[in-house]
Amino acid sequence: MKIINNEVKKVLQALGASGYEVDHAKVEGVETNANEVHHTTNTGYGKELVPTGVLLEKLVELIPTYGSFLSSLPGFHGTGLPVSAKVPIKGEVPFFTKNSEWTTGAPYSTQGTAPQRMPTAEVTITQAPLIAYVDISKRELNYSIVDLENIVKTELAKSASRTIEAMLINADTETGSTGNINSDDQAPATTYGADHYSLILDNGLRKIGLANTSIDGSTLDMGDFLSAAKVLGSLFSNPADCLWLTNMATYLKGLGLSDFADASKRGERSTISGNAITNVFGADLFTAMDYGLTEADGKMSATAENNVRGGLMCLYRPAVQHGYGQVIDLEVDKVAGKGVRITATLEWGFAIANKLAGQNGGSVGLVRNITV
Repeated sequence: MKIINNEVKKVLQALGASGYEVDHAKVEGVETNANEVHHTTNTGYGKELVPTGVLLEKLVELIPTYGSFLSSLPGFHGTGLPVSAKVPIKGEVPFFTKNSEWTTGAPYSTQGTAPQRMPTAEVTITQAPLIAYVDISKRELNYSIVDLENIVKTELAKSASRTIEAMLINADTETGSTGNINSDDQAPATTYGADHYSLILDNGLRKIGLANTSIDGSTLDMGDFLSAAKVLGSLFSNPADCLWLTNMATYLKGLGLSDFADASKRGERSTISGNAITNVFGADLFTAMDYGLTEADGKMSATAENNVRGGLMCLYRPAVQHGYGQVIDLEVDKVAGKGVRITATLEWGFAIANKLAGQNGGSVGLVRNITV
C-alpha cells in the first residue's frame, strides 16, 4: 500500500475517518493507524517478531520423535534432496597380510599379486509427494475452548511421522495383486485404505525381510530371535547397531516367555535414547503401530479377519537411508462463511541397502507366522 496522500487524507477527514497520520520518516509503502499497537499480524509492527516458520520448524523437529523408531535410524540425509538421490555404500577393506622383507626379486613386493579393493555400491532415494488435510468449520473455530487450529497442525505432523514409518515397514513397488505383500487377493491400491504403501518408490522392510528367507515362527521362542539375528551375519556383530521391530500383539506374546520377560525387565540397558521398550541380546526393541498382523506367509490380506499372525524383524539400522525433498509445509485456506482447510504437504523418500558391497548377510531378518 502507498502512503495516504494529502488529497485522500482530506477526503477521509471529511468523512470523519480521522486518525490516519502520515509519518514521512517511515519507508514509503507503509500505512499506519493512530494508536495502533504491535501485534502478531501487524506487518512492520510485530508480525515479523513471530514468524510463521517457528511452528513449522517445531513440527519438523518433532516428526521423528512422534514415531516409534524413526529417530533411531542414523541414515538421515536431511532436507532439500533432489527427486532422485544416489547414496554410495562402501564395504570393508580386506584384511592386512603378512609383509616379508625384500631380499631379492621384483622391485615391488606386491608385484604379480592379485589387487585388493574395497567393494562399493549405491542405493537411490526417490522422493514421494504426500498430502493430508483437515477441514474445520467456522463455528468450531469460533467456540472452541482451545487453539484448535494449532492442535490440528501438530496432529498433521504426527500423521506425517506415522505415514513415514508405515511406508518404511510396508512399502512395495509391485502394483499387481499377486506380487504385493500388502494384498494376497486384490490390487494393493484398494487394500483397506492402505494405498499410500504403494506411493513410495522403493520396497520396505517387510518385503526385504521376506525376500531374505524369512523364518517360520509358529510358537514364538527365543530361538526365533537368534534366527532373525543370524540372517544379518556379521552386521549383528555390534548389536547396538541393530534393532528389533514388532507389533504389540507379538510383544505381549513374548512376555509369556521367561527369557524374554527377563530381558524386558532389564530394559534400562537400552542403548538408544528414544521409544525403545526393552533390549534383547544387546539390541533395542520397538513396537510399531503399523507393523500389522498378517497371514501365515507374512503377507497382508485384504480380508481383515485373515490377518491373525504376528511378526518380528531384526534390522541393521544404518541400512535405512532416507531424507526430505520438501519438509512439511502447512497452508491454511479460508472458505468464506464456512471455515478453514489446513493442508500439509511434504516429499520424502527412502532406500534400504541390502546385501550390497560385499555384505555377508541381509539387512533385515524376519520371523513370520507367529501365533499370538
